[in-house]
Amino acid sequence: MASSIFDIHAVRAHFPALQHEQVYFDNAGGSQILKSVVDQISNYLLSNNVQLGASYTIARESTRLFDEGCKAVAKYMNASPEEVVLGPSTTQLFRNLSQSLYDHVTPGTEIIVSKLDHEANIAAWIQLAKDRQAKVIWWDSPSKQNPQLDPGILKGLLNDKTRLVTCTHTSNILGTINDIRSISATVHTFPDALLCVDAVAYAPHRAVDVKDLGVDFYSFSWYKVYGPHIASLYASQEAQKKLRTLGHFFKSTDCLENLLGLAAANYELTASIPSVCSYLHSVPWPQIAEHEEKLQGILINYLNSKPDTYTIYGEPVADREKRVPVISFTVKGKKSKDVVDAIESRSNFACRWGSFYSNRLCEEIMGLDAVDGVVRVSLCHYNSGKWCSDPMADRLKANRLQWRRSAGMSRCSTRWYHLRSSNSSSGNVSGLYPASPPSPGGDPHNFCPNSRASPLRADCLIKELQCMPCKLTIQRIIICCSNAETLPETITPSLVLHRSPRQARSQKPTSRHPQRLFILLASRCSIATLFIVIS
Repeated sequence: MASSIFDIHAVRAHFPALQHEQVYFDNAGGSQILKSVVDQISNYLLSNNVQLGASYTIARESTRLFDEGCKAVAKYMNASPEEVVLGPSTTQLFRNLSQSLYDHVTPGTEIIVSKLDHEANIAAWIQLAKDRQAKVIWWDSPSKQNPQLDPGILKGLLNDKTRLVTCTHTSNILGTINDIRSISATVHTFPDALLCVDAVAYAPHRAVDVKDLGVDFYSFSWYKVYGPHIASLYASQEAQKKLRTLGHFFKSTDCLENLLGLAAANYELTASIPSVCSYLHSVPWPQIAEHEEKLQGILINYLNSKPDTYTIYGEPVADREKRVPVISFTVKGKKSKDVVDAIESRSNFACRWGSFYSNRLCEEIMGLDAVDGVVRVSLCHYNSGKWCSDPMADRLKANRLQWRRSAGMSRCSTRWYHLRSSNSSSGNVSGLYPASPPSPGGDPHNFCPNSRASPLRADCLIKELQCMPCKLTIQRIIICCSNAETLPETITPSLVLHRSPRQARSQKPTSRHPQRLFILLASRCSIATLFIVIS
């Protein structure tokens, strides 16, 4: 039974990749995978890797596991097994669907296509309209900064010629949740009009109920929902009457799999989906939505506090009823690529820049460069607030980008860092934290750590120092500590180690890792004296 309290530590324990130093802020591109899913895939391949449908024992078990996977998909979407099909991607499933709708879209009819969508839910319909000499009607938004799919605008586009309307449940750039129930009701005021919804960016954050939404077609990819790289498409039994089969002539047409599946559902990946559904059943969606609202609020509130520097695209609020934590923005006077490069050079945060296959949205509605696009930070429920607190925002500050290019920095720069251990009474994670130097002539251990800062990994410190003017060389390295054994492996020096300001001696490094930090500092960086104060 699910707990009544959201336990972030219990959640993260299900995802082995989260044990790495990388902080995943690119979840809209693909989530991390559950260990139980990997185990199921492995078990299938090692124990049941045979063709389906045969009568021998292993084949019967393989067929059962595959069928259970298909049933799990249907149950998760609140559909019948005959109404779902699996395939390699949402893009491919929409292409298959477009070919299957060939007879429904006749010459002179119209397809309404949303410009707020990923190209997967655009290109297939443009091609279908071209092949059938139908007309494409674009559904866009008058707002550049906060585009919305307004059912009122849609109503003015619909007519008796409309055969299909396509749109997104949530844009993979904007994060805005569109009112699919209202859109569906509007579309179905015309009996021949069908609604196709792309839910790839929505499904990782909310429960899916296709019957409640009233859609005709609905698709998302499981690799965005903590599972394997496979996708699912729903088509209502009524909508299936409009489809022509892509399957073999001797196959029945009483299920979606036979109509347009083309035997494309990977066996072992399909068999792993019940593990995804089991996990999602254990973590209530309301708890996920509440946690994600808090996460996105930290970043959105910071961006909103600097309106002259940052522009948010999509809903500029953290309200869980209005958006999911896919947050896109631009920095005034900066290219999105340069912003992301700067973030990655100073942290282990993994975010992205670009248009993310929503080029029409970026260029034609938002008025941005279709290549450079936006900076996108996409969170999900396994992200922890400690990684997206104020230090995350600090790394986005424009002035933090400017100092890297500054040539007017003092030629004797000294940067202080405090190394906190994981058992520190402060409760912070271990790592190097920016600190203020001790008072002149005072105890060198009497530093002033920045309590609001987040830690810098050794390689991030390297990158930071590499950005300083490159005309200086290292004169000396001082590490103040009472016990050299407290030095973490990643910063064990290969040069002179001063165990205290008054006692210096050479010491062979004990690290299992290459002493890349100080080697790189000595060869590339421009700092005169480095102090790292260790408590």
